[in-house]
Amino acid sequence: MAVLGGIGSAVVLLGIAFFIEKHWQKLANLLSYVGQYSLVLLCIHSMDIGLLDSKIMHFFQSQAWFLKDSLIAYIGLMLARILYTTFFTWILLKIKFIYQLFVDRNFPLKKL
Repeated sequence: MAVLGGIGSAVVLLGIAFFIEKHWQKLANLLSYVGQYSLVLLCIHSMDIGLLDSKIMHFFQSQAWFLKDSLIAYIGLMLARILYTTFFTWILLKIKFIYQLFVDRNFPLKKL
């Protein structure tokens, strides 16, 4: 069932992508622009999971002691993740080597 669900969700996502590309060209251009940085965002996000979940979440929970389910702590963590990921992605893309490695698809690799 899990394999069929994975295949079915991939087909549905492809259908949605084709629909967006055909009917909403401006949205398709925006998603294409954002998508070219997805590998860098994934790398930054994998680093922030270890850092933010262990250190900063404890800080946010200690500041939101008056709430029963720590809603403010989770909203703060979400905003911190967005700002952290956006800031470090912007910084990393300013480094030419990293930009060529992750974003520039025409970067010629040397043959061995």
